[in-house]
Amino acid sequence: MRYPFTGLYTYCHQLGKHLLQELAAEEQLTIYGPASLEKIFGPRAEYYHRHAYHKLLSPAAKQIDCWHATHQGTDYFPRNKKTKLVLTVHDINFMHEQTKTAAKQKNYLSKLRTKAERADHLVFISEFVKNDFFSHIPLNGKPASVIYNGCDTSTVAISEKPAAAPAAPFIFALGLITSKKNFHVLPALLVNNDLKLVIAGSAQQKAYQQEIVVAAQQLGVSDRVIFTGAVTEEDKQWYYQHCTAFAFPSIAEGFGLPAVEAMRYGKPVFLSDQTSLPEIGGDAAFYFTSFDPEAMQNVFANGMRQYETASMEKMIRQHAAQFSWSNTAKQYLEVYRQLCQ
Repeated sequence: MRYPFTGLYTYCHQLGKHLLQELAAEEQLTIYGPASLEKIFGPRAEYYHRHAYHKLLSPAAKQIDCWHATHQGTDYFPRNKKTKLVLTVHDINFMHEQTKTAAKQKNYLSKLRTKAERADHLVFISEFVKNDFFSHIPLNGKPASVIYNGCDTSTVAISEKPAAAPAAPFIFALGLITSKKNFHVLPALLVNNDLKLVIAGSAQQKAYQQEIVVAAQQLGVSDRVIFTGAVTEEDKQWYYQHCTAFAFPSIAEGFGLPAVEAMRYGKPVFLSDQTSLPEIGGDAAFYFTSFDPEAMQNVFANGMRQYETASMEKMIRQHAAQFSWSNTAKQYLEVYRQLCQ
């Protein structure tokens, strides 16, 4: 939870909060991390503070029955080998990024395999991630589950506009600005209309943000592309509520929470047809099967026409409703309990 307003922060925050709500009276949840987490999760939880020396000497965790490593990138595991270990794998995007050399991919795979072998149970956030993982790391017989992320974003109307709110109708996109999010293809959707494009998220790759700017300049629409930077939860909700459509053309996604968040508002959602997004969006979303500008424009125009004529808002909301953090927490608790029997 080092970086607020990111997908991993949301996952850890919501999972921890709902685990605390679903615990049985005789169960105790201990949160591992810096002392600042006590302000976030409150007095219901116990706390095991992370120390700098834990990077060299693993946490003892003597009194912990089950340790949940909430992301495959973590290097913090219990020293006590009797402690049961659950490892959640969100993606193995490094195998799909062209920027990674074969040597780096091999190194990342080797480290992930070591962590997975230590785990007593693997959890994947989508069937896509599970299949992708086992195609590269065939740990036959390793206990595993697919537990979808939840989405309990409030749909209460937000009246106060964000500072960067456009006056004209707009397409909304959300995520860290990195090449895997593929945002540079989105300015094509502004051709032959008066829509604006709002891209919310920290520019993790400054050079890639400039690539988006250049793509917009080449199409003559750069004056209608707005970068907000990181946004608060309230600003994010405002953008969801007021956007004409939500676009998420990511080419490396383990789940795609922003797409589900937009669906909770009944918005038309336009996704890439790659990785986990078709699994998560189902029949309630529209898909770019090509990133050719004209092909994307056709998908967008046809999708908006279908959304308006078929009155899809209710169906889209119902689809999003199946993703609940309460259900997610209950499923994780079942995994913990089975391991601790």
